[in-house]
Amino acid sequence: VVGEAEDGEESIRVVQELRPDVVLMDVRMPRLGGIEATRAIAEVAPATKVLMLTVSDDEDDLYDAVRAGAVGYLLKEIPVDEVAAATDGHGSSRRV
Repeated sequence: VVGEAEDGEESIRVVQELRPDVVLMDVRMPRLGGIEATRAIAEVAPATKVLMLTVSDDEDDLYDAVRAGAVGYLLKEIPVDEVAAATDGHGSSRRV
């Protein structure tokens, strides 16, 4: 982990500063939602891959996240090793 953000707006700033390979993003975030933040990250840091990690199993959230640029959508109830495995294919070492 190279950085953390408290809300969607901060996540964009952190990505611009640290340029991670992978970001784990929640759909529901304060100030700016995760889907909107993902869309902004795709514009300012297109090499950074965003994986949604959320409690939302709403299909609309899934489709909106993918349209915004997310490369994956994981539910928080999955085991930690599955989260790690999902990130392995999307970046080598720099994760937010």
